[in-house]
Amino acid sequence: MWFKPKPLDIKEMVAGVSNLVSLPQAYFRISQMLNNPHTTAAQLGEVISHDPALTARLLRFVNSPVYAMRNPVDSVARAVSILGMQELRMLALASSVGNAFQKPPSDLVDMAAYWHHSVFTGIVAKQLGKLCKLPSVDRLFVAGLLHDVGQLVLAHQAPDAMRKVVALLPKYPHHRCQMEQKLLGHDHSEVGAELMRYWQLPESLWMPVRYHHAPELAPEYMLEACLVHMANAIADGVEPSRRGAAPLAYSPISPKAWEMSGLEAAAIAPVVQEANLELFDMLDIIAPSGGMVF
Repeated sequence: MWFKPKPLDIKEMVAGVSNLVSLPQAYFRISQMLNNPHTTAAQLGEVISHDPALTARLLRFVNSPVYAMRNPVDSVARAVSILGMQELRMLALASSVGNAFQKPPSDLVDMAAYWHHSVFTGIVAKQLGKLCKLPSVDRLFVAGLLHDVGQLVLAHQAPDAMRKVVALLPKYPHHRCQMEQKLLGHDHSEVGAELMRYWQLPESLWMPVRYHHAPELAPEYMLEACLVHMANAIADGVEPSRRGAAPLAYSPISPKAWEMSGLEAAAIAPVVQEANLELFDMLDIIAPSGGMVF
């Protein structure tokens, strides 16, 4: 029997999980430096080098098959000169998130499956952005990567309510947001966007996350929200079954997403094929402890 709960305060929820969810200080320093037009690639490289783990992940990212560099990139400064500073910010964020979260209760989130879905969604969103000829498609990868981050916050902050949601997902696989709204007063897309605002991430990242289940409602960055929405639906249809998910069946795709993107269903198969080629390299960089999902 559903009841109308007193909504949890979303800002308190996000602030309360901040000790469990944290990005490296180097990332925030990078962001500050990028707001200064006089920052050089060498200066960025020096800051990043103070975090050896971040440096290693960034260089693995840049040298992965995704970027198809002819010659190995052996310094962050060179990576910046090749990719650009804003792209580096996106890669620094993407390479940090896998280590940013403590594991939530295992009966609520299978972390291996969670990262598989998140990384696959990010790759597909980026590929769709290329088809739409959008600039800076790396931000679509990051938005796709983080689209379900609110689920981790809710699992930590409201585990009892989320157990009810998870128990009902096999029966109502496409109604997660509605169930979260009824039980908590907020859904994971709202909570994820609030966490990203708390991290001071730009609107171009958190807006697609906030509206990835209802892209037609996005007041800004509607096309980006549509592409993350489509990527999430495509990932639902091709990846291994997640707890409570409907396996091997696309989630419904909003007609607005097809309209805004100008894409047709025939575009999906090549995108999925390309994403499968990139998936495990990306998983190994972003969530190396997440394990494989078969």
